[in-house]
Amino acid sequence: MAQFWKPGTEKPRLLDDEEGGVLFLSSSSSGYRHASIEKQRQRLPVYKYRTSILYLVESHVTTIVVGETGSGKTTQIPQYLKEAGWADGGRVIACTQPRRLAVQAVASRVAEEMGVKLGEEVGYTFRFEDISNPMLKDNVFWQCRMLLG
Repeated sequence: MAQFWKPGTEKPRLLDDEEGGVLFLSSSSSGYRHASIEKQRQRLPVYKYRTSILYLVESHVTTIVVGETGSGKTTQIPQYLKEAGWADGGRVIACTQPRRLAVQAVASRVAEEMGVKLGEEVGYTFRFEDISNPMLKDNVFWQCRMLLG
């Protein structure tokens, strides 16, 4: 199992800019389809930054991760947060996507990677559809909403 930075432990060495809470990810080659899910996750560009991302989330009020499409930002970072205990104690890891299709696709992929049924630990909700388990407090879910700043 991969080692993750846990809040309250020694700060990891960052590979990129740590002062502003901004992390830039580069793209990588494809060829993921024939590898196991865990190997696919490890080949994504975001994987080598996982401890830095967790440190930045703990250290800054806002963390912005910039990366190319396919770098693993949307599917992997919520899983890193959950694996590091950020969903414990009734907290929820929530993500937004601007379109319904993206919400469904990302939630389905993350549920598959986590080895859970969609609607259990990973779910989604939008206007007339709610695929989530209200009994579970430590869900990871996606909503079809625009995030305005």
